[in-house]
Amino acid sequence: MPAPNGNQHAKGNRGSKGSPKYKPEYAAQAASKKGKRGRPSKYSSTVIPVVRGLVALGKTDAEIAEVLGIGETTFYDWKKAHPEFSVALEHSKELINAQIEATMIQRALGYEREVEKASQGRKVKIREYYPPDVGAGKFLMQTRMPEQYREVREERKVHDVDKEWLRWLEKMDERDLLEREQRKLIPVIAATNAEVV
Repeated sequence: MPAPNGNQHAKGNRGSKGSPKYKPEYAAQAASKKGKRGRPSKYSSTVIPVVRGLVALGKTDAEIAEVLGIGETTFYDWKKAHPEFSVALEHSKELINAQIEATMIQRALGYEREVEKASQGRKVKIREYYPPDVGAGKFLMQTRMPEQYREVREERKVHDVDKEWLRWLEKMDERDLLEREQRKLIPVIAATNAEVV
């Protein structure tokens, strides 16, 4: 449909197929430009080593995106559109996770390490022993076998009740008890009054 007469904002409007201004070559041009609109991507294969280094430093996806100067959605779009980027990122994360796990296991079991120390002005190599860390062991067991080593927490609810409130409740209980006793006595009194008459 062509633009309405007098609409100066639609002067270059070519209209639709039924329009007298419709030209097939314009449709072909528009179809050939699909996917090429917008700003060119900042992605290049040179970001992969940078991303590996940032993962090794323990950065999150959001922090990596910030360092690269892109938004989080662009970062996730890159992961979808560029398999080499996604594979490098996941592989780097797996490597760092394996290193952390190995370090935690070593710490949980205890280990020895050769260290250079200065003694009387000379460097001396000494083997230092680091005893097992119970906290590291507990953490590993809870994460690896949560069904068996899960911490069960009992929650106790402690209510701080005002003494006046407790007295009022006791009075209400006493009043309720008296009313129940009176209701029980009403039929007995009625029966004794009927016998006396």
